[in-house]
Amino acid sequence: WQKRTELFGEDARQIWVSEETLVAQKQRIVKEEIQRLDQAFEITPEETAFQIKTLINETYGGEMAEQMIGPDVMATTLFSLESVQHNLQALPPDEQQERINDLRKQMGFPDEAIEKLAKRDQKRAEDWQKGYDYMEARRELSRRYTDERLEQKLEALRKEHFGPTAETIEKEESSGFFRYERPRRLGLN
Repeated sequence: WQKRTELFGEDARQIWVSEETLVAQKQRIVKEEIQRLDQAFEITPEETAFQIKTLINETYGGEMAEQMIGPDVMATTLFSLESVQHNLQALPPDEQQERINDLRKQMGFPDEAIEKLAKRDQKRAEDWQKGYDYMEARRELSRRYTDERLEQKLEALRKEHFGPTAETIEKEESSGFFRYERPRRLGLN
C-alpha cells in the first residue's frame, strides 16, 4: 500500500478498492468462524485445529496462507479459544502437555520446535504452581496481619517465592494486578 500510494496518491484506494473489499470480506469470514469455534465446546481441539487450518487455507489460499499466517498465529488462535481451553483443562496435567504437543504438530510445528515449546510450557507450569502457592500463602497472611506488619510479611513471602522477580510482583500488586488470579491459558502462558 505504501508503494501504491507513493505511485498513485489518493487514487490508489479507488484503483484497488475491489481488492480492499475482498480482504475485508475474508477477515470478516475468518473472525466470524473463530467466534463460532470459541464456543464450540462439543467438538474436540483436534477438530477445531483442523477447522482453523481449513478455514485459513480456503480463505487465503493454501501455500500463501501458511507463509503469511504460519503455525505460530494459528496455534495462538487455537489455544486462545475458550472451547479448547475448557477441553485441555479438563485433562490430567500429563495428558495436557501430550495433547498440546499433538495440536502443535497438527498446526505445522516441526518436532524440534514442539520439544522446545514443551520445555517452555513445563517452566510456565512450574511458575504457575509457584504463583498459586504464593497466592494461597498471601491470603493467609492477609487474614492474620494488617498494615505495616502485613507489608513486611508479604515482602518476605514474595522474595521466598519469586527471588529476583519479587520486586516486579510487588509493583504489579501495588497497581492492582495479580497475575496469578487471572486465568491460566494452556499452550500460551
